[in-house]
Amino acid sequence: MTERTHEQFDGLAALYALGALGDGERSRFESHLEVCVDCVKEVKALLLVTHHLPQTVLPLDPPPALRARVLREVAGWTPAPSEPAAPPAPSKPAAPPAAAPGWAAAPRRSSGLGALFWLMAALLVAGAAAGGWYAAELHRRITDLQETAESAILRRDILELEATVADLEAARREEVIAIATDPTVQSLTLAGQPLAPRATGRALWTESARLAFLATGLPSLPEGDAYQLWFVMPGANAVGAALLTLEADGTATVTLDIPETIPMPAAMAVTIEPAGGVTVPTGDVYLLGQP
Repeated sequence: MTERTHEQFDGLAALYALGALGDGERSRFESHLEVCVDCVKEVKALLLVTHHLPQTVLPLDPPPALRARVLREVAGWTPAPSEPAAPPAPSKPAAPPAAAPGWAAAPRRSSGLGALFWLMAALLVAGAAAGGWYAAELHRRITDLQETAESAILRRDILELEATVADLEAARREEVIAIATDPTVQSLTLAGQPLAPRATGRALWTESARLAFLATGLPSLPEGDAYQLWFVMPGANAVGAALLTLEADGTATVTLDIPETIPMPAAMAVTIEPAGGVTVPTGDVYLLGQP
């Protein structure tokens, strides 16, 4: 991902952890999380903070008189017009003062402050519960997105590897074609031996000492074995040329530089050897060709 592409998502991790993004912006950011491990880690770290934010508010106990008045208001009780409101209990017993003649005690008017206080407290509790649920939900989303991101990154790596292999295959094919169409090209046919009667091979080389070898019809090998190509010199001395990579369809292709010590044309053979190759042939011959 380019730096410019990532810049448009800078600063969104905190807003996402707080749940402050709109639907469209949140959707785009979650799509970004699928391919950005750094943003996933940042959101997970911020969730630890937002999850504990509601718990940082200290509980507050209201005064008893305020609590009693709020309860009366919530229960719908109000004093009758002719009934005086009950005063708060004094610390010491005292006789109530006499009312002035011709005057009735006025009912107490509620200021509404207590109800507002309890409403805010209830909203705070509900907000804390909702915040805890939202943080847990975001934790789950981040975990899912992290797994998706890891899968997406793995798929991307696989695609890049496949593209690299395809490029190498294309380059090898072009090299084989270049050798085959070189004006100085010469060839040698290798015939299948009793262990692989349907197998055939063809060696092509140029005056510039480049060689391409192609084989078809080779049988599959047990695990731990490989096909090895040899230059067979006079006196039955053999020089290792290359290990062959066998494809599922029984074909193998390799290109190489011919050592200066090898005079061409020379006899060539393919044997079965331990994986990794050997310096002297030890296995059965599957292909053999002589000038």
